[in-house]
Amino acid sequence: MGLKPSLRSRLVAFDHRTLDEALSAACRQEGKMEQYLEEKKAAQKRSAPPFQQQDRKKVAYQSS
Repeated sequence: MGLKPSLRSRLVAFDHRTLDEALSAACRQEGKMEQYLEEKKAAQKRSAPPFQQQDRKKVAYQSS
């Protein structure tokens, strides 16, 4: 019950025979989840600036 709900739901599907197996699986899943979130955040940062630059150009053009 000390696991994050998202990790707990992933681990319940597996039949871990020992606490060590369950702990190892939880650590691997948590690492994968953190990596996914970092990649998602990096992708959002890369795609955000072009839209912001276009918006600034529109504002500058409209106010002139």
